[in-house]
Amino acid sequence: MRSAIIAIFHTAVLLCFFCANGVAQIVEDEYHHGRGGFSIGMTDQDPAQSDMGFKLDRFTLFGTALVWKLDGSLFSLSYLNATMSYGVAKNIEKTPILNAWANEMQRQAQSINVTLTRAPFVSNGYKGLELRAKSSSFALMRGFFNGDLLMILNIRAKDQAEFDALQRTANTFRPLNKTERIIALIYENTPTPLPRELPDRLPPPDAVEMGLRGIVKRIRESSEGKLPSDRTFTQEINFDQDGFVTSETSFAAGYPDVITGWGWVAGKRVNREISVPYPGGDGPYGRRMVISGEVPYALPPGTGYLYKNANGAMVDVRYGTRFETVLDDKRRPMQRKRFSNNGTLIFSQTFSYPDGCREVKTTDESGNFFSHFRYELDDQGNVIEEQSLSDTGKILTSNQYSYKFDPTGNWIRKEAYQTQAFGSKPGKRLIGVFTRELLYFDNSSNRPVA
Repeated sequence: MRSAIIAIFHTAVLLCFFCANGVAQIVEDEYHHGRGGFSIGMTDQDPAQSDMGFKLDRFTLFGTALVWKLDGSLFSLSYLNATMSYGVAKNIEKTPILNAWANEMQRQAQSINVTLTRAPFVSNGYKGLELRAKSSSFALMRGFFNGDLLMILNIRAKDQAEFDALQRTANTFRPLNKTERIIALIYENTPTPLPRELPDRLPPPDAVEMGLRGIVKRIRESSEGKLPSDRTFTQEINFDQDGFVTSETSFAAGYPDVITGWGWVAGKRVNREISVPYPGGDGPYGRRMVISGEVPYALPPGTGYLYKNANGAMVDVRYGTRFETVLDDKRRPMQRKRFSNNGTLIFSQTFSYPDGCREVKTTDESGNFFSHFRYELDDQGNVIEEQSLSDTGKILTSNQYSYKFDPTGNWIRKEAYQTQAFGSKPGKRLIGVFTRELLYFDNSSNRPVA
């Protein structure tokens, strides 16, 4: 009978299959899960994670199960998207979904002569249904909604003391606030550090190409809104002491979008981009496409990180894309090509430097026009005007920028203006205000300059 109870109270009975996910974050006495957007007071260990999906009456549910095995006891928590034939289930369907879940659990239990009792529960502001087995006082299941996600919580304890402790843990469940979720998502999805197989002679560092001064450790950039609370993150960039980027995070609507790790392989600059996952793919709007390179489902035994693909090309799975840059006699980029890890060209850029300007022309893998930008620079190398041009050189858009700087000379506030004509008169309008926080390797941070 005990094995039957274990089967009922383990989420994996519902057509579960395993898939590796990123490690979540333990903060003080809480386990923060960015993808699911919740916190639980379980810090003894990282849980095993599995993807799961099943049908329940007219609903299809899919998501992730987290399982903690605790010396004879078990604690699991699953978060699931619920969909119907027309798309995501509406709020009005939440009660029917909970009832359908409880009915199915009771039906499965009854088929093996286990009786589950059902009762409403309220805990920490959440309401849902709780199931208990009459034949065991040390096991329970809870079903409730956290926003649009169905949460299924399972406890199976070895004795009363452990059961009481795990039930207290269950009652600590809460949603993450926005800042907590941003931090947890970045923690979970930051790529494994890439190799540092440096060239014999380093090229000019990324910080120089970006116009930075001083030895910058980190940049955080935000866009301002009408109110201070409207400020949203746009990007974060981390550097090593040589001035090369080690990682960067781009944001969409203030939430992490793409996280990129940087390194060196055989003296070439390489990176790997990770698209931050959100339940059901329901991430923030304005997300960008990721260039991830070729990643096999599984490497053949004994191949390590290299394998030969179907076209006979050697693929290095440690990175996604590789960059090759040619410098001019002033050690400025003159040409840059980006390749997939299977050797195919993704795009090619050419750089030119007419008086006080930098121009960048990009072509695709076939050599067709992709973009053309002209940047007018001030004496310190900051962009004061940016123009987008057509393949014939016609100006399509033009933006101008003004700055405030910190004592080191790096900008900390940027105002962006779009130039346009008002009737017959030229003019410009403010289209964005951006702020930057800089941390230097001597642990100083930026201070505003009047």
